[in-house]
Amino acid sequence: SETSPSIRREYIKVIGILGAVDPHRLKMLDMGQRAGVSLPGAVLQADAKARSRVQEEALPTASSEEYYPSVAITQLMKILKDQSLSSHHMMVIQAVLFIFRTLGLKCVSLLPQIVPPLLNLVKTSQQGLRDFMFQQLSIFVAIVKQHIRPYLPQIFELVHEFWSQPALQPQILTFIEEITIALKDEFKAFIPDLVPKLLGILNLSFGRRSPITCLKVLRVLG
Repeated sequence: SETSPSIRREYIKVIGILGAVDPHRLKMLDMGQRAGVSLPGAVLQADAKARSRVQEEALPTASSEEYYPSVAITQLMKILKDQSLSSHHMMVIQAVLFIFRTLGLKCVSLLPQIVPPLLNLVKTSQQGLRDFMFQQLSIFVAIVKQHIRPYLPQIFELVHEFWSQPALQPQILTFIEEITIALKDEFKAFIPDLVPKLLGILNLSFGRRSPITCLKVLRVLG
């Protein structure tokens, strides 16, 4: 089914705020050139740059259902990769989750654009944002399900790297739980390294939620 008008309006808002390419302007430029209409030099120069950006990012055509989320995600990822804009990173992650919640598996083709920057942000962010990131990654896996499979090695590198931080363990355990639900038997390759950690955490007393989550993970593992 086609994207609803309200969702399209939200994408257009994001695109406008972030300064993305105006597809209508590019279309008018093409029509003008084909008709032999002379355009001002400044307009030609600006639109040539815009055309180059479109080609570099290999966006779908404007008529494609993937066009609006592709443009929005491309611009959001640019902000996410820019450490000077770190104050906006939490809002960017929320915007990405909104797009995926709205379109679900229709956005799977965008995962190569999204997952590496998200995982890198977990590594480089401050503790408060890192806690938030693990929470959002759990939601993300619940949406994309088995399509998270190609990124499991990098994901579990992060799990092992930050496992020793008690404040993060509740979020990490919930994250693992979502992965086990999404992948089921395919998750078995990661069990040998995880089980000692899961069993060890049962002896800790930093709160009720983490042991309960740990037991849920063990049940999913069978």
